[in-house]
Amino acid sequence: MSPDDAAYLSSWSSELLARADRVRQLIGDAHWLSDGHHKESLIREFLGRYLPNNLSISTGFVRAAGQETKCSPEIDILILDPAKHPPFFNEGGLSIVPPSSVVAHYEIKTMFTKPYLLAALTTIAETQSILTASVNPETIWRCACFYKTPDSRSPQSIEKTIKETISELFPPEKTELFEKTSINLASLLPTCISTMDGCVIFFVPDGSKYTCLMKIFDAKGNSLACAISDMFSSIRCNYGGSVVAELDDMIESLDLGKPLITTIELNV
Repeated sequence: MSPDDAAYLSSWSSELLARADRVRQLIGDAHWLSDGHHKESLIREFLGRYLPNNLSISTGFVRAAGQETKCSPEIDILILDPAKHPPFFNEGGLSIVPPSSVVAHYEIKTMFTKPYLLAALTTIAETQSILTASVNPETIWRCACFYKTPDSRSPQSIEKTIKETISELFPPEKTELFEKTSINLASLLPTCISTMDGCVIFFVPDGSKYTCLMKIFDAKGNSLACAISDMFSSIRCNYGGSVVAELDDMIESLDLGKPLITTIELNV
């Protein structure tokens, strides 16, 4: 990769971080909800520049038809294929959609901390369990995206935080979900976690219901680019291949070094 390509990809995160900071600089610690909505809208706008025209971006809920109680939590970013199925509801940027139209979903948080991570993973897991009723959840790309990482966070400390959070999300009494269904751990976790100023983390199925591999790359400013590259690949493989492959190839040529690889294992 040429130096110009690397700088271009790194500028994605730099642009979003700079635009996000403008709100906080003006309002300080006030109006956290507005600040959060602003961060979500920045990423929705950014993704809209690169996604194929046949896909749409919204915020909202996934609801299994005919099952009133089977509704996801509110999802920060939904990427949808309206050709698969029209939304049940679509007004003012809010959509309620069936599982069959979902291509990808994101949870957006400000800071990579355990409480925010638990909130993001909980929403993703609950959404994936809704999708399981109608589609193969492993084909749905999903991401927990964090704008910033505390300065002290090394890949090893991130590994520790993620393992502790997953153990809290799936305590032994909740493993019945895996025993009674075909669901596996990897299908309920994000495809990846991106911290814009640090690491990108991928979860990889390993053939077991109760374990999966976690790969942590110290991507620095290219974490977001790596996550989007992976999403492009998922769209090409599962939804028709209309994303321009050259941009994906540019991102995949980044030299991220050797990942920290570990196994996530539930206590059963």
